[in-house]
Amino acid sequence: MAKQFSITAVAEPQNLKAIRVFFEEAARGNLGQEDIYYMEVCLNEICENIIRHGYEEGKEETINIKLRFDENSVRIIVVDKGKPFNLLEYEPIDTQTLIKKGIKGKLGIRTVKTICDKIYYKRLKGKNQVVMIKNRRKRPSTAPTQ
Repeated sequence: MAKQFSITAVAEPQNLKAIRVFFEEAARGNLGQEDIYYMEVCLNEICENIIRHGYEEGKEETINIKLRFDENSVRIIVVDKGKPFNLLEYEPIDTQTLIKKGIKGKLGIRTVKTICDKIYYKRLKGKNQVVMIKNRRKRPSTAPTQ
């Protein structure tokens, strides 16, 4: 049976920690520690990008987050009313270019695309919706081989 959790947070940098804590607490007992870490990184990156680039400074806007844990995967849905941004169409800067130019950062979306098994985006009724899915790791069989 699927377990679901949700939170709405004001889109401000100081709320990123509360979002991460919310995810950690919801994920505990529903995901392995490694997957908790990786998906927390993804959630943080998406929320940080919304806060930095999606909303005009000084406006109090929100980020809605829904989590769904089932026997096969975790699904994170992030909804905001910020500027349209389809991360699936974003082409990250080549890492060699980043190194040559001494640019620190700019790896967030690349990281999200690498970690998640599936990502969906849609813009509907003035809202961005990003869905990140991570399949649960299959545990190796502990049965002895003969």
